[in-house]
Amino acid sequence: MVLYCKSVNPGCYCVGEVWDSSGIRAQYMTGIFSCFHFDMGDKYIISQIKNENSVNNSFALMMEKELDRYGQFNAEFTDAPFLTNHDQARAGGLLKGDLAKLKLAASMYILCQGVPFVYYGEELGMKSGALDQTKRTPFLWDKSIDGLPQSKIQTTWASEKDCIYNKETLPVSVQEKDKNSLLNFYRRLIKFRNSRDSFVKGKFAAYSAKDLANGDSSFDASLLSCWTMESEKECSLVLNNLGSKQLAFQPDESWGKAKVVFSTDGKKARVKNGDFCIPPYSTLVLLNEK
Repeated sequence: MVLYCKSVNPGCYCVGEVWDSSGIRAQYMTGIFSCFHFDMGDKYIISQIKNENSVNNSFALMMEKELDRYGQFNAEFTDAPFLTNHDQARAGGLLKGDLAKLKLAASMYILCQGVPFVYYGEELGMKSGALDQTKRTPFLWDKSIDGLPQSKIQTTWASEKDCIYNKETLPVSVQEKDKNSLLNFYRRLIKFRNSRDSFVKGKFAAYSAKDLANGDSSFDASLLSCWTMESEKECSLVLNNLGSKQLAFQPDESWGKAKVVFSTDGKKARVKNGDFCIPPYSTLVLLNEK
């Protein structure tokens, strides 16, 4: 099928759903070229954010290993990272609607190698129950709030019972007016990702958080999940603070002159003594241009 699609349109992109182990998924890469990356969202990203521990940077190490495995079967593969989908509990519920943690989860998969997929409603923080129909309720364009009438563009085909989990979830009409909303964060994050060659064309490699300690015995590397994305033009270092406390560090010589190109709060990340600071539950991206 993929070959037929490409014969009609060489520029088309096809992605397959292989809900199985990475070893089985890798074998399908020989014919599909791209598969959804199951387990990275719920079993790694969300789990580690909830536990506030990178487990020795296991997410990045897992990703590096599995991407390498894909490459062994098809050097031209394209990964398809995602957080959760229509068959899984929504991230908004799993992270209890915590705005900071939802932004962190988004950064951790959208800033990986490949073509990321956002399951509709995720960018609003939509929640779900255990039943499938609660995971597939209408996207919240607008809804009646404080007695104001609901917009005609909002679909209402699902039952009130199935939609109960999103009774407090803010719709697009409200979030687009708040610069700090989850929706506007997704917009800024995706715009950033698409603007950098290292994320559009780069390759993923795990990075040891211990390399950032620079001799500081108090530096808690277990709170960091980190990796690099490197292309021919540049290399980006993605640092995710999974903990509830701010982390400060002085990078080694290889990153000493790097510039901050992205941070969750959008603020400058350097402090006067030359340290980089990563606030709780947030992401910082450093860039070295070649």
